[in-house]
Amino acid sequence: MAASSVRLDSHFSTVGVQMNLPPAVVKKVYESVFSMMRHVIKEMPNLKDVDVDDMKELRTNFFIPKFARFYIDIEKIRKKRELKISKYAERVRN
Repeated sequence: MAASSVRLDSHFSTVGVQMNLPPAVVKKVYESVFSMMRHVIKEMPNLKDVDVDDMKELRTNFFIPKFARFYIDIEKIRKKRELKISKYAERVRN
């Protein structure tokens, strides 16, 4: 088992004790939050067409109580999408 997995399991147990919930339930709650974050990021508009003012209105960070705050770097998302498109174009050409 990886060290990060052990830390997460420990975290789920700790939060479970604090909230009087089984660790499996806490894990499912966190997984659903991460799933929601992925969905929100996928649903973001095409970032090439977004100007600076619109960029400020996009929700680009998430706060999960008792866990962490996640900041989404718009430039990283933009570069990742462009890379994905270019890889797809290469596959289509070949």
